[in-house]
Amino acid sequence: MENQKSELLSFIETERQKGRPLSEVLGNLKVARSTYYRWQNPDAVKAMQSRRRRRRNPRKVTEEEKTRIDQMKTDCAIRSKPTGQFGPFRPVNSEQADRLFRSIPTGSLPTV
Repeated sequence: MENQKSELLSFIETERQKGRPLSEVLGNLKVARSTYYRWQNPDAVKAMQSRRRRRRNPRKVTEEEKTRIDQMKTDCAIRSKPTGQFGPFRPVNSEQADRLFRSIPTGSLPTV
């Protein structure tokens, strides 16, 4: 493949020295102009590719963020350990429930 490229590049250079325009020579050979320039300077293509960085997906969670999330989950689980059968909340008896219900203004309750 490299041999074919070098032959084509030398042929193109010969034709250009004869005075033919580059676009005409490349058009007859069915070689794109970008391909010709890439063949001429392969080191520049490699340098450009090495400079090019992959775009980071802004929605992707990084490893550092995953670690912080796991730590927060652990911290929250420790702080909110259930205190009894009903979790961190105390059960309400009927007397307490009646008192709570009566303390709510009647105009704020939805009608059913």
